[in-house]
Amino acid sequence: MIEKIGQASVIRKTLTGLSREITNAQYIADRVFPVVGNIDNPLLEIEIFDNDLGVLSGTLRAIRGDSNQMTPGGSQSVFAKIPEHDLYWPVDYYEKIAAIRNLENRALIKTKGGLDLLKEKTAADLTQNPDTYPADHVVTLSGSSVWTDAVSTPVEDIEAGKDKIGDKIVQDPNTLVLANNTYKTLKFHPQLKAMLSDDQKKIVSLDDMKQIFDVPNIIIGKAVYRDPATGANKRLWQNCAILLYLDENPSPEARDGSSLSFGYNFRLKQYPFVDEFYLNPGKVKAIRNNDAYLLFVAGSEAGYLIRY
Repeated sequence: MIEKIGQASVIRKTLTGLSREITNAQYIADRVFPVVGNIDNPLLEIEIFDNDLGVLSGTLRAIRGDSNQMTPGGSQSVFAKIPEHDLYWPVDYYEKIAAIRNLENRALIKTKGGLDLLKEKTAADLTQNPDTYPADHVVTLSGSSVWTDAVSTPVEDIEAGKDKIGDKIVQDPNTLVLANNTYKTLKFHPQLKAMLSDDQKKIVSLDDMKQIFDVPNIIIGKAVYRDPATGANKRLWQNCAILLYLDENPSPEARDGSSLSFGYNFRLKQYPFVDEFYLNPGKVKAIRNNDAYLLFVAGSEAGYLIRY
């Protein structure tokens, strides 16, 4: 089914549905920045409330006495605009005649992958940047403390990060992001292997790590991009472990961005969608993938970066 959106292009509802179903397990941006999917206006006023968790309030009321009022904490507004992102792929009618595969579906996969890769890089850059966090929420391992060293102590390092977050937001982090090379290091780390009950087990599994670190969600960053300067493939997530407290609401439509969370992905309600238009009338059709989102760090104190 096709819906006209002016003279130049039309929305392809079938391709839009397919595009929304395409996911790459290597991309974790939408897990690190939970999606808020009910936004109507690209102009945002994001209200950030002061952290008043853990504040004791008097609740005892005397007979015929006044009720007890809680003192609302302060807040600050941050104004931002959700930018639009798009990519198109050209499909020549003559190429389409001779093709064995569905070229429009290929265009859909290519453009969706390009959009998602850039979003993944944005998420990786934000969460691995020390400037994103308060100064005391960043630790740089060196020497024998680097987890590739057999005498290093990742369990104590993770506990220190959990304590730091808990002291600030009165919540334990619920997510641990590991770069793929960090995850591989931890799978064979002597300290973790020594904590397993099965002496015959050679590899520390993801479930083992969840129990050892006492963090319910562990996410592995595996995405690769091609460095435009050198042409070499590089990992977007490298040499890091990141503790986060994230909004646990499972529904993007139910989230409003006001709950405590390290970050959010504010996305316009009608996005993503796919449309098409002609570059050369009757000859070359462009299949275009469109998205509109903003990755936003809402609570830097809900994160802790360990890097090496």
